[in-house]
Amino acid sequence: MNERNTLAAGFWTRATAVLTDLLLIAVVVSFVASLASKWGQYIPIEMTVIVCYAVYTTIAIAWKGQTLGGWMCGQVVSRNDGGRLSIMQAACRSILTALFLLLLGLPFLVVAAKPTKRGWQDVLTSSSVHRLPGCKRATAWTTLFWLGLLAWISLDAIAGSRFYLTYRAWNADAVASAESRVAHEHTPIEATSLTGEQKAELAKWLASHAQDPAAYTIDIAARHQITLLGETHGKKQYLTLLNYLIPELYQRAQVRTIALECCRADQNDDLARLMRGETFDQELAKQIGREAVWNSWAWQGYWDVLKTAWQVNQRTTVAKEKLHVVGIAPSVDLPSLALVKYGPCTEKLRLFRLLSRLEAFSHLAFHDAFYASCVERAAFEEGRRTVVWVGAAHVHLPCSNQRNQDGRVVSVSHRMGAMLFGRYPDQVAQIVLHQKFSLGEIADVIEEAAPSQFSTGFAFPIADSPFAHLRDGGSSVYFGRIPNLRFSDLVSSYLFLVPEHELETCDWMEDFVTPHMFGRNKPFYEMLFGQKLQSYHDANQDMSAGLMSM
Repeated sequence: MNERNTLAAGFWTRATAVLTDLLLIAVVVSFVASLASKWGQYIPIEMTVIVCYAVYTTIAIAWKGQTLGGWMCGQVVSRNDGGRLSIMQAACRSILTALFLLLLGLPFLVVAAKPTKRGWQDVLTSSSVHRLPGCKRATAWTTLFWLGLLAWISLDAIAGSRFYLTYRAWNADAVASAESRVAHEHTPIEATSLTGEQKAELAKWLASHAQDPAAYTIDIAARHQITLLGETHGKKQYLTLLNYLIPELYQRAQVRTIALECCRADQNDDLARLMRGETFDQELAKQIGREAVWNSWAWQGYWDVLKTAWQVNQRTTVAKEKLHVVGIAPSVDLPSLALVKYGPCTEKLRLFRLLSRLEAFSHLAFHDAFYASCVERAAFEEGRRTVVWVGAAHVHLPCSNQRNQDGRVVSVSHRMGAMLFGRYPDQVAQIVLHQKFSLGEIADVIEEAAPSQFSTGFAFPIADSPFAHLRDGGSSVYFGRIPNLRFSDLVSSYLFLVPEHELETCDWMEDFVTPHMFGRNKPFYEMLFGQKLQSYHDANQDMSAGLMSM
């Protein structure tokens, strides 16, 4: 090689070459993985891309001294003396480059910082990257590549930032509402400190003030534009109640929209088509369930809700507005999130998949604001009275920032309920269904005080009840962080059907997991069931047996 006719390749052209190769390999691997998933075969995309990149660049550099990306950028890799790299040198260089990619490419910055434009992979393998003279396409491709990448990142970042502003607006409403709430005059009472006499008084109060759960819910919904029902996921009694309530809510409370956390907002066209059908499309309902954000929301009771709503519309005259069902969940990759947090090391590379869509990532990070926006659209922009069926943690009332025992301000992360209450304080109602996850010892007290005459359950308002000033003692997230927080700060109405240990898990939808679902997220299902799975049949069998471990 004539050194007078060569120049060391700079940082930007080298980065362009690497990213070009990586992008092309990612496209091919993703296509092959998509095809394989249709037959239930799993290919770990991110790890496969890295391995294929190392193999491809090893062969290409040892053979021709350049990859396709290097050819596009007009650069060639050679030994320091100008000769071609051996297969071992090329392999070491490619492996080092692949490892640097796993570190978000940060080690490549050495190339930009050093006058010689040589990175660690160059020094350790006694190699250099040179720019070929007279290659006009190099500058054009490098410029085009980075302009395209910058445009894509900018558009995605703008969309993500726009939604962050939406979250800020919702959160500001929740904060303002929390700060405006009147301070309590009574000292909070630890649920564990209650005496037998005090518990007897609570039971006596419930016996005279508790109401029928269905009638109470219908009355609340009839007086509010939005009613939030906070459930524990997958409990048969709760979904049986919802399926019973839907026709009554439509007829007696004039509810026109059922908003479901288990459905995605971008499925609303499919949901509308399902609700309008002359016959109930069972396959479409099952497909909507399979596309839920967790890819594992297989409890049959939720998808019975769709049929119940459809039946309401079948009995409705043409003159009356039909019942709508809408999803409020964002379209995000929750299996990948779970694998990044709890999965094996190879699956933590899915972080790159999550970060590749900044707008979707912002929806994930601020999902309660996304929920609130969807509910607002249905209830106020479209003007339909709405009942929202969602996990109980999402419906908590606004809690102001307070000081903990160390005197430091505790910042509370506001949920969908707090956001909606903050913006529409007189038009939003909340009912929490009995659960111990966030209420702990308070739920135990209510179970003990449950009046025997209400065999089908009961409901009651919290604010003026003797339960209002109870606190959990610190076993849950909210009570543990805020010493003077009490029951009425989080919950306005409570609905009890049976003690928590009597709540039954819903039946599972048959053949829920398809080969394609299994082929996309096999490690997620293995993590979900705590064991190795050979096929989608194993996942369906474990699901039917209730072996879910998350």
